[in-house]
Amino acid sequence: MIVLAISMFPPIATVSPLYLMIRSLGWRDTYLAPIFPYATFSLPLAIWILTIFFRELPDELTEAAKFDGCTPFQIFRRIFFPLAAPGVFTAVILIFILEKFSIFKF
Repeated sequence: MIVLAISMFPPIATVSPLYLMIRSLGWRDTYLAPIFPYATFSLPLAIWILTIFFRELPDELTEAAKFDGCTPFQIFRRIFFPLAAPGVFTAVILIFILEKFSIFKF
């Protein structure tokens, strides 16, 4: 809920406080200045998309992998990482479109 509430906050209302924060941190004319707002405004969309996508993956896959002797890292690397690729690419494309037409033009 907090992530979605942050994403519904209008970005134009954060320009002045964001500038003051970047200036106080000494990030003016650095790469961190544009990375921070882009990550802040795109992360809620990515979390929302990927949460929905991972909920659709069946739990039986994890159980079957544990039964076959996989460690948690092997379960992620061999099963969930290949299955998550379409969801991750969808999130990347949508976030790219969001950021391409964003109000922040650094």
